Amino acid sequence: MKTILVVDDHSFVKAFYVLAFKNDPYRLVFAYDGEEALAQADKENPDLIVMDVNLPRLDGVLATKALRARPKFRQVPILAVSARPWDEYLQSAGFTEYLKKPVSVSQLREAVLRYIPGQAAKA
Repeated sequence: MKTILVVDDHSFVKAFYVLAFKNDPYRLVFAYDGEEALAQADKENPDLIVMDVNLPRLDGVLATKALRARPKFRQVPILAVSARPWDEYLQSAGFTEYLKKPVSVSQLREAVLRYIPGQAAKA
């Protein structure tokens, strides 16, 4: 079973991800901020990370840069999810892909399937 680390500081987002992947064979792990994301990534070794950009304590860009500095996370797909426009600051982080908020369930599932092919349940 593939693991997805979801990093977001809003509790309703956790419910959105749980609902979006309720029929899929993914194990979802959650982190509230960038610092917790680093700890969870080390502990859980996710196959994919979905990272909000605006986070408390350590934002998603700085967290992604810290992950990319670690050899075991250099190739792990990290999807930026943000209402912020794609700009040089986001580009500098090393995100694999950018998803503009609000993200629909279908957009999210399609993005995940690009990086963990064949894992999602048939709709």
